[in-house]
Amino acid sequence: MSRSLLEVLRNVTLDPSEHAAFSADPAGYLAQYGYEDVAPEDLTEAFSLVADTLPVEVASQISTSFEV
Repeated sequence: MSRSLLEVLRNVTLDPSEHAAFSADPAGYLAQYGYEDVAPEDLTEAFSLVADTLPVEVASQISTSFEV
């Protein structure tokens, strides 16, 4: 894995095309980065951690609940 899970999810959060790809096939998207075994509850927690790193105005506009 060349990118951390938090880096991957940050891109999903901030890049509309990455978000669209993730939304279309969350499991497939994560698998391409080697994260096929991430549990949904861990993914939700990871998105929360990503949101914590964003400016408040950006974090308040995103959803931290993504389905795999």
